Amino acid sequence: YNGKYKKIRSRQLIQRYMCSRCKQSFSDQTLSITYKQKRPDLNQKIIEGLGSGMGIRKLALTLKTTKKTIQKKIKHLSEACEKFQNKYMTEWNTKPQFQFDEMESFEHSSHCTLGIPIIVEKKSHFIITAIAQYKRSRSHYPPRRDKHNLEHNEEIDNKDRIIKDQLKLCRIMKPTGRIVIDTDKHRSYPRYMKDVFGTDGVHVTYNAGDETEKQRLFPVNNVCGCIRADVAMLRRDTWHVCKDKEMLTCRLKIYTFFSNFFKKKIYNRYLRSQKLKPLLVMC
Repeated sequence: YNGKYKKIRSRQLIQRYMCSRCKQSFSDQTLSITYKQKRPDLNQKIIEGLGSGMGIRKLALTLKTTKKTIQKKIKHLSEACEKFQNKYMTEWNTKPQFQFDEMESFEHSSHCTLGIPIIVEKKSHFIITAIAQYKRSRSHYPPRRDKHNLEHNEEIDNKDRIIKDQLKLCRIMKPTGRIVIDTDKHRSYPRYMKDVFGTDGVHVTYNAGDETEKQRLFPVNNVCGCIRADVAMLRRDTWHVCKDKEMLTCRLKIYTFFSNFFKKKIYNRYLRSQKLKPLLVMC
């Protein structure tokens, strides 16, 4: 032991230690997810705010901090949320069935097209993954369209590989057996399913133009609608706009965590069952 110290914000006592061999000191906080964070008390508030549709400016104003602090927190929390998500999926104890679809958005202006592949678990509406990626521009203005396609040519050419990598995450929840995935009748989807799952995949397609068949895709359509409504950077009827694709991906990872665990109150139950401390919101 090497004494104790108090946290500046929470005034919580932290135990210090001293290594008997290298004489380096460390504490209980050293291996914490909030290590070297000046404002760990903001973590939970930022997750709840972003999941409830608040933008960066409004969060900074409400929490009495700066936009730069919020942006740094978003990048840090997105990594922590992704790690917790993957760990939880390895312990899934029911037979999952999946639905897959894509949304479209844009970066900064409608000339820079983004795609957002989304995979959900059919019964629980659990979001497996949602990320942003560049797509070929849908702009009708040739100079802007060509500029976008040229700047992001590498990622546009690898679009199929990125989607396939996301589909492989289904194997985390169901390591063995057949994967059942429902989609609409997009012409690229059968190729994705065959390349990723081969004979172990069952691909069920529905006609999105038919109201009766469209109801079968309600889980993934409902999740897409919630994401569009709750993630400020995806709104169309306000001044919010996505100015950076990487930041949008971070926001989507945090929203995925919020939707899967905070909304359904799974997070606290999971922590109690595993006798863990709240790693993401610990102050």
